[in-house]
Amino acid sequence: YSSTRLSRLSPQEYRVLRLLARGLSAVAIARQLQLNAKTVSTHKRNAMKKLNITRNTELLHWLLNGGIK
Repeated sequence: YSSTRLSRLSPQEYRVLRLLARGLSAVAIARQLQLNAKTVSTHKRNAMKKLNITRNTELLHWLLNGGIK
């Protein structure tokens, strides 16, 4: 995944993915960012589309292998 694709992420999408990479759940991320859990899921879904990732398992694999610093 190129840095060009990463640059398409909104700041909030990036934050959500960074926290997912640290192992936080959507509910924990929502609490930390003061958002609704559904909003967190929307940010995650939008980021996945921008990164051309279709499955949660693919996203997790990408995150665990250093996709987001």
